[in-house]
Amino acid sequence: MAEVKFLSNLNVDGNIDLNQGQLIDSRFQVVTADPSSGNFEGRMIYRSDIDAIKFYNGTAWEALSTTTGDITAVTAGNGLTGGGTSGGVTLAVNADGTTIEIVSDQVRAKTAAVSNGATTLVTGNHVYDYVDGLGYTTNTGTVTSVQLSAGNLIDIGGTNPITTSGTISINVDLSELTDMTQAMVATDEFVVLDASSQKRKAASEIPLSIFNNDANFSTTTGTVTSVGTTGSVNGITLTGTVTSSGSLTLGGTLAISNADWSGTDLSVANGGTGASTAAGARTNLGLGSLATLNSVTAAQIDANAVGASEIAANAVGASELNVSSNGTSGQVLTSDGDGTFSWTAKTVNTDVDVSEANLKARLAGLNSADTLYIGDSGDDTTVVIRGTLQVDGSTTTVNSETLTVNDNIIVLNNNITGTPTEDAGIEVERGTENNTALRYNETNDRWEFTNDGSTYFNIPVSAEYTNNVGDITAVTVTAGNCLTGGGSASSGAFSKTLNVGAGTGISVAADSVALSHLGLESLTDPNDDRIAFWDDSAGAFAWLDVGSNITISGTTISSTNTNTQLSKEQVQDYVGEMVSGNTETGITVTYDDANNELDFVVDTATASVIGRARVAAGDGIDVSVSSGVFTVSGETASTSNAGIVELATAGETLAGTSTTRAVTPASLAARSYKAAIGDGAETSIAVTHNLGTRDVIVQMYDASSFETVYAQVVRTDDSNVTIDFNSAPAANDIIVMVTKID
Repeated sequence: MAEVKFLSNLNVDGNIDLNQGQLIDSRFQVVTADPSSGNFEGRMIYRSDIDAIKFYNGTAWEALSTTTGDITAVTAGNGLTGGGTSGGVTLAVNADGTTIEIVSDQVRAKTAAVSNGATTLVTGNHVYDYVDGLGYTTNTGTVTSVQLSAGNLIDIGGTNPITTSGTISINVDLSELTDMTQAMVATDEFVVLDASSQKRKAASEIPLSIFNNDANFSTTTGTVTSVGTTGSVNGITLTGTVTSSGSLTLGGTLAISNADWSGTDLSVANGGTGASTAAGARTNLGLGSLATLNSVTAAQIDANAVGASEIAANAVGASELNVSSNGTSGQVLTSDGDGTFSWTAKTVNTDVDVSEANLKARLAGLNSADTLYIGDSGDDTTVVIRGTLQVDGSTTTVNSETLTVNDNIIVLNNNITGTPTEDAGIEVERGTENNTALRYNETNDRWEFTNDGSTYFNIPVSAEYTNNVGDITAVTVTAGNCLTGGGSASSGAFSKTLNVGAGTGISVAADSVALSHLGLESLTDPNDDRIAFWDDSAGAFAWLDVGSNITISGTTISSTNTNTQLSKEQVQDYVGEMVSGNTETGITVTYDDANNELDFVVDTATASVIGRARVAAGDGIDVSVSSGVFTVSGETASTSNAGIVELATAGETLAGTSTTRAVTPASLAARSYKAAIGDGAETSIAVTHNLGTRDVIVQMYDASSFETVYAQVVRTDDSNVTIDFNSAPAANDIIVMVTKID
């Protein structure tokens, strides 16, 4: 899959499975203070003010340690023993064996059965067994009476027994103690009454001054006036006499053989070996030869037996350590393996000397209290993981402006194994406007989208639309019955006029079609009674002019010539012959002499013959007659009726509200906008589309590679959008298309 170009601020609701893909040029969210809202356990930030990566442990922000280098020492803490400064070291739990014990590499409390006076820990089973062994009843129920019986040294007072409520007092009665016949020892205790409180006191803790003269002590009092001594013990003599003040003299040489010595260890002062040579001192002190001392191991010296307090200041120097000199500043002693030491340069630990084992151990020890930084504060470090990156946390937050994924499929809800119930899709954050989304609805098993964040529409499947899709490539207008004109076009603006075909007796005005009565309406008023007749030579109706001696009054024609006056019958016959003898086109006249009537029959009109006909309303045509005038008009077109339709203007097409206007290609183009943007410098570009709404779809593609480009789009107002890129596109390199959506 090609890279998604110029992607900005991708907000993913859910997890991102990169399927072994890389996060390129990524970084944490950069802030100058710990966020106080929107926090969740595992959230990570970069504090640019203190150059530290921090993570939220669920209650507070913690910083990852920036300490680097090798481990130089392991020190046993409280409750532990062991440790060391080099090589493999071991820490052991310092169990006392009395209350704490170690069994099969597990530390546990050491327990024992309950016994009187014991200090060991006990379990619930131990307590139960002890109590049960005392013979307490297991009966249950309500105690209705409590009575105590006095045992040895106990007096019972108060309300006894208690049947409802009351107080029982228990007192120790020392008068019941029996006499002690055994000799007292220092650990025996006295029971004394101390300010009305009974207490214990060991015999060894009671000074003689507390006692009276019951032990036959002398009652002689006074001042000792003289102390004298003489004699010796193991070569030590104490001589002299003190009468008021002075000193006794201690002299001689102490000589103690193994047979004479018993008791506690002998304390030898510094330098006091009782020998004149080092070998004699070692012999007198029981240390053996120098070779024996050199072979003393750490196991032969009790832990913590020799410390700073056991070695006097400056007591150990180069000569005592068998080192030829004192070395230089910064050097350390290194054993040569033969009982001697030499001075060597101190090894300085650096970040390049971290061993793989130490690094693995250190990383594996990180927990929720640690923050791990990779790279310095410049946010310009590239981290390459040559293998699989597995993130086991619940949330992966990508704060980078650009996310590049090489995989051609992004899997959502990847942890679903059974029947799916969670909808999945992509949601677009639109700031102060409602978010839009494309999602798959598991309830309806349909892809759907929303333009307002709440109302969702199904994306049609093939059965829900026809194959008549795409742009209009050609337009043909065909004239139907009684119409002329029309035409076709395949591009550009198209406008054609349809005309009503006017036949004989039909007149077409600007907005109406009328019956012309074969020209009768064109005759002017003669201001007299006249007869209209068809003048075939002129092809039109005309007024019949009467000659002399003839008058027309109403419907009567009379002769004024009395000399030549014809009878009515004669006139009728003449007229009947005259009319019946002529054959007019489309008109047949028959004279009925018996009834003195003329029968005019107008032939039925055909496509080639003028005659009698009526105007009938067709599809989209209305016909009306008023005062002898036929009016033919086109009906207004609708979704269910053919008729006349008015073309929509560009503004009406852009508004998208009219249901009676027809859209032309020119006006349809007004609902979209297209432009080339980019100048190689600006990363935020304003585009003016003038579509009058924020409800627009904004799409972009690369002008040279024709790849779809994604960027941050803000619908600034009804006429403008602002497009933000992570890097400035080249001049006119991005084609932006804006389409209005109703």
